[in-house]
Amino acid sequence: MSVGVIGVSAQGRDAPAMLARIELLEKNGISAAWLATNIAVGVDALSIFAAAAVRTEHILLGTSIIPTWPRHPIVTAQ
Repeated sequence: MSVGVIGVSAQGRDAPAMLARIELLEKNGISAAWLATNIAVGVDALSIFAAAAVRTEHILLGTSIIPTWPRHPIVTAQ
C-alpha cells in the first residue's frame, strides 16, 4: 500500500503572506505546498520557494506553473 502526499496551494496576496502560509502549512502537518507564478501580483514561485526553503525543515515545495520566458534556462534548472 502506498501513502499519498497531501499538498495545498500556498497562494497569497503577496510574498510575505505566501511565506507565512507555507510555514503554517508545515506547522499543521501538511506534506507539500504548491505555487504557481502569479504575474498579476508580481510574485515568482521559485523565489518564494527559495525563501521558504531556509525557513522550513521538511515540507515539500512544488511548482505548478512557471513561465520560462523571463529567465535563462540555466537559472531555471538551478
